[in-house]
This record gives sequence, structure tokens and C-alpha cells, in this order.
Amino acid sequence: LRPMTSSFSTKFTSEMPLNHLSIAIGLIEVAERDEDMIRLFKRLIPYRYENGKKLDKSERTLFSSAYKNIIKQKLESWRQLNGDKDIDPEDKYIQLYKESIAEEIES
Repeated sequence: LRPMTSSFSTKFTSEMPLNHLSIAIGLIEVAERDEDMIRLFKRLIPYRYENGKKLDKSERTLFSSAYKNIIKQKLESWRQLNGDKDIDPEDKYIQLYKESIAEEIES
């Protein structure tokens, strides 16, 4: 399941100046917005790499934690759909929905 993100959240993470990304990641951690955090890390990692730097230990820990939380949510969705006795496993739309979750997990 892909949670809905607000246009502000998307704009905030995509337009944040590169030199402010670490500060923003700390703010987003407090708000427990893992998908926003990953969105910022997708910008921070190449920025650091281009400047010959690596993520520090706390940044690596935050990245790992956010990634694990997102995957955990998606796997739980998958398990719920597969374990619910009231869901018809042969239903075309349910199959499509399961496939979309599986694609999210793989990406």
C-alpha cells in the first residue's frame, strides 16, 4: 500500500536545498514520516557522493530504520491480503492489488 502524501510533503522534500537535507531529515524523523525521509535520502546520498563524502553513522541508522519500516508496512499488507479468509483469491481485482503491493516491495 502506498500511503497518500500531501503535495506540501512532496514539494518540501523535492525542493529542499541540498545543504539543508541533513537538518530536514532530523525534522522528518521526529514526525515519523519514513517515506519523506527516504525521499530526502535519495537526494542526499548522491549529493554526498559527488562531494566525496559518505553518510555519517546516525544518517546510516536513520536511513536503515526508515527503509525497514516502509518494507515492514508493505509486507504486513501483503500478509493481511493473503491470510484473510473472506477475500476471494481468484478475484481479478484482488490479484491486481496484490501484484501492485508485490511490485512496491520489490522496488
